[in-house]
Amino acid sequence: AKVTTIAAIPDGALDPMAAAAAAKVTAIVDKFKDTILGFHNEVGGRVTAIHDLFNHIALTNKRPPLPPQAVAMLLALKKEQTTPPKPGGPTVEEAQTLTAFGHMVEPTDTEATFETKVISIVRERLGGPHSARLVF
Repeated sequence: AKVTTIAAIPDGALDPMAAAAAAKVTAIVDKFKDTILGFHNEVGGRVTAIHDLFNHIALTNKRPPLPPQAVAMLLALKKEQTTPPKPGGPTVEEAQTLTAFGHMVEPTDTEATFETKVISIVRERLGGPHSARLVF
């Protein structure tokens, strides 16, 4: 069974301000879940394609590209997902991709700013040369 939401945080596990921030992140990611999962499914969850997207998002927002270790951490890449090596590289589950996008939400972000800074770039990349439909 596929999990397609960010993992829930138990009630009382956070102080009220942190709980409100976590709820905001979840709401923003949920708003754009179809777009995020559209990209995830288009690339077959391939980490290399997701890494490329994250770097494009970073560079577009005048930030440095992300090293592979940072992407592995954002995606919570598990050792069993990397070994044995697969053609096309490791893949992640939908929930891992959604959680990684949740890490991109900044405290000052609104749905509109997140859409401009992040989701608009995801939409540009849909159907692009990274697509799992293309054979390399």
